Amino acid sequence: MGTPRTIKSNGFVKSTVRSNKDRSNRLFFLIILLTIDLSDESSEPANPIPTPQPMNSSASTYSQHTANSTTTSRLQPSFTTTNPMSRITSAKLDRRYSGTLSGYTDLAEKIKHVNLLLTQGPKPKPRTKDKVDFTAISPSGSTLVIVAKYSFWVWKTDPLTPSCQGAFIDRKSYKYSAGNKELAPHRPLPDKFNISSFSCIALSDDFLAIGTKDKVMIFVVSGEHAGRWVVCDETPKTGVTKLAFSNDGTQLVALVVVEDKERYEAARIYSTAKFIPHERENGNEIPLSRAKLIKSVPSNPIRWERDYVHSPSGIAWSRKGDMIAICTTHSRAKAGIRILKKEVNTWRIWGIKEVMVHVPDHREWHGLALTDISL
Repeated sequence: MGTPRTIKSNGFVKSTVRSNKDRSNRLFFLIILLTIDLSDESSEPANPIPTPQPMNSSASTYSQHTANSTTTSRLQPSFTTTNPMSRITSAKLDRRYSGTLSGYTDLAEKIKHVNLLLTQGPKPKPRTKDKVDFTAISPSGSTLVIVAKYSFWVWKTDPLTPSCQGAFIDRKSYKYSAGNKELAPHRPLPDKFNISSFSCIALSDDFLAIGTKDKVMIFVVSGEHAGRWVVCDETPKTGVTKLAFSNDGTQLVALVVVEDKERYEAARIYSTAKFIPHERENGNEIPLSRAKLIKSVPSNPIRWERDYVHSPSGIAWSRKGDMIAICTTHSRAKAGIRILKKEVNTWRIWGIKEVMVHVPDHREWHGLALTDISL
């Protein structure tokens, strides 16, 4: 750089003047810094999500993070037909948007939103007057569901089209329909039953699972028989707390609390291949439209002692479908994480760990701590 020339006034340094060559060099380095800053916007994050490490029941650590892939939510449902994040990412790369609030407001106005609680047509009507209890989206993102009281509505997302709907009328009879057809009674009529309030749900591209007192119910959500009730696995004196399908949709786990003479908790793991009835009549297989409701499905239960201070708050499958992670609410600032693992076709408890989720001072114990988990 050029040598600065200093002008003195009354013994004090008044200003520093640099040559034109010196100013050009400063501008050159400023351009370099701006270029580096712009390139950093598209780089990978500095702190990637940690990968969970194996743990055992003696002493180990387990890294986990919360995730929004839930499965379920109690928010007001709406659906975006295009992915806003992909547009925002491209906007950053090609500099079409300045990053100002007005720029992203213009972007949001171009994204089409659909109110799924209204019927389609020239005169939309509310689908229900009841509040929404659950919403869920399948692991593939191809199917979504809204559940309100004793009714549900299912859509396929690409393109957004109604798949089916079902409703328990007066909690003692069930009607369903595929697409936008009128609800029709389930045939043949199931044996006498009574439905309690839904406690949890899970969704795959083929099935909807709903948990309630003493029951795990399975419904078909794709194909010509979409909406049909196919399984009612009755588990007396139990409450179903969590449901989750594996990523490939071939397995379902149900967390239950048994309040019998022997009190315990268990994870019941089902194969979804058992959800479709294969009855035969005169040597021919009965079509699904005439098949009876399956009352019991084989499962591989894993039991552990009843936990009276923690409640399950999240559940997740590993990508390969051979591990299940369960997290709980906290008690005295500590929450629990339990890992189930499948080894040689047998499920077992792989590890249990208590983690601090709040500071020791009980005055700072705000919030639910662990609300979900990913594996």
